[in-house]
Amino acid sequence: MRNRTPEMEQETQTLMFQLEKVYRLAWWAGLLVPALIIAALLLIGSSELLPPWGDFLGAALLILGLLLAIKGPGYAKSRHLAAFHTFHANITRATGHLQTRAETDPLTSLYNRRYFVDSLEAQIERARLTKGALTLVLLDIDGLKSINDNYGHPVGDGVIVGFAELLLAVSRGGDVVGRLGGDEFGVILVDSDLRGATAFARRLWDRSEQEPLYRAGDVAVRADVSIGVAGYPQGGDTPQDLLQTADGDMYANKASRQLQTHAGPLKVAALSSLSDLDSITDF
Repeated sequence: MRNRTPEMEQETQTLMFQLEKVYRLAWWAGLLVPALIIAALLLIGSSELLPPWGDFLGAALLILGLLLAIKGPGYAKSRHLAAFHTFHANITRATGHLQTRAETDPLTSLYNRRYFVDSLEAQIERARLTKGALTLVLLDIDGLKSINDNYGHPVGDGVIVGFAELLLAVSRGGDVVGRLGGDEFGVILVDSDLRGATAFARRLWDRSEQEPLYRAGDVAVRADVSIGVAGYPQGGDTPQDLLQTADGDMYANKASRQLQTHAGPLKVAALSSLSDLDSITDF
């Protein structure tokens, strides 16, 4: 799905056209310059100012000029063609870098909301054509504001990054993981139904029990995570419908939970108990 935008494609084509013009000029220069040298050598060879052996020198220079006329354009072509390909490769890499920046969240390197929604639309179409399963999971870090207030925004950012890494660790290779904004994340479970969503949540809970989302020195931070689920097509057949269904389910779960603070570092279970999985929307 990492296709170039029309603007990037147009810019690349424009640069290629300009380089092609430079290459053609260089090719003609490689042909005309030796021809001028040959003409000059012929004039010099006929000059009486040269010594008797000047004819031999003129003949040698004439042969050299002919060789330049024959090899010059090809040499210019190969050199400029190599430069053209190198420049084009650099443009391609730069375009890919810009495309990646346009699709990813700068803090977590997860996909951003725009790319995530586009992917969800594509996966819905795929599921429709293949009659396959598709599940959308929305997740929200509870109490991020309290974490920022108690420990500062750098720690809050560390919690966000830690949770992003946790999601990548428990998701599968074909799943799409994104940060939708702030403390909200999303995972598209491709070819997965409610059982797959339950297994995903269980992996998330098991992994979160092993270590906090953020640790630095004596500071260890854990956080509750509210989860909402929507499946295609029962939860909706458009990205907007699935997002709305999963969002409603997530906030219903959030309303039934409370952030638990302690005298020490903020400590909350990522998923308090596996019984929380029973509250996932049944689709």
